[in-house]
Amino acid sequence: MVDLVPENGSRIRNHVNSMRSTLKYLHEQKRVFTKPTITRLMVIVDSWLAELERLGDIESVSDRVHLPEVRAVIEYTFDHLNRLKERFKERPQPAP
Repeated sequence: MVDLVPENGSRIRNHVNSMRSTLKYLHEQKRVFTKPTITRLMVIVDSWLAELERLGDIESVSDRVHLPEVRAVIEYTFDHLNRLKERFKERPQPAP
């Protein structure tokens, strides 16, 4: 245990930085080894679509100025989805 006094500031900072590095490493490892499930992806997509639908219901003129940005986000998403669609196309299985 280290006392919280100015003399121990450097030691405390070093330990906090070490813990942060460890947490960052563990978080990255979890990201690498955790496969997203189809259900989880569907929940994320449904949530995202609900937000876009909510933005489409905006009636105030001052809020509607953001609609071009919303359309740009939708176009951006379609571009990415089309690339993913190509990536996930079924490929013929090689003959045994």
